[in-house]
Amino acid sequence: MGDTSTMSKTGGVRRPTADDKPELHPGRKLCYYYKKDHTFLKEAVSDGMIRFDTELEIHVEHCTTPRPAMSLRVSVHDKDPNQAYNRYASNCDLLNSEVEQHMRQSETGAPMWTVKIELNDKKRCLPPRNAPEDKRKPRLGAFEVILAWKPTPESSYVEVVLFSKLNCQRFPHPTDLVRSLLQTLAPARSTVFRVIARHVPTGKAEKGATVRAMLETTSEEYPKDEGVMRTNDYGFVQPNLPFGPFTAFATSSVAPEGG
Repeated sequence: MGDTSTMSKTGGVRRPTADDKPELHPGRKLCYYYKKDHTFLKEAVSDGMIRFDTELEIHVEHCTTPRPAMSLRVSVHDKDPNQAYNRYASNCDLLNSEVEQHMRQSETGAPMWTVKIELNDKKRCLPPRNAPEDKRKPRLGAFEVILAWKPTPESSYVEVVLFSKLNCQRFPHPTDLVRSLLQTLAPARSTVFRVIARHVPTGKAEKGATVRAMLETTSEEYPKDEGVMRTNDYGFVQPNLPFGPFTAFATSSVAPEGG
């Protein structure tokens, strides 16, 4: 199947498509951030293999071979025609910036994920993995992004491929990659809350009351797309909400029994 893609407004590629090539990453799970049928990472979160305190590693294998290609040669678009433009390094810088701004801390500055980025790490990233470390090197044209973590301190690393330029022959869009990764990981940073609705002034349980919750740090309201939350026969509902302080509201058009 031939490569196809759609372009973002900033010129990056959002949705490259190509046949999967697991042979490019033996021993790793393919979980390209733009493919909905690559569900391993989502399942790992739901199965508890990734928790809110799991230490994450993002490894990038990127080409370092100078050659007269658009990605490494002098850029004709720069004001200084002698200023070299390295698209591999530029994408690494942007990826690191997106992780720093959106993964390591929340919008309020509170700590979020413990994550580090490693570039061309011979021990953990570079091929061939059965060769001595001093013989490993990044592949020509590679920009491979791998997420690694240990489900428990005693277990081996689990590695998933979030993006492979060797597969789709396109560069990633780091902003989209990090946004997609955060959405997939989000359930690991949420918990079940109990919201209790009582009638004022009687204090009786409000059966069937409509409940909405607002995350105070971002003013986001929940539920989003899951439909209406209504209290049960005992006057409470238990939504799964992101970590953080919430304000909850309950409304009902039915008077409580005996009220």
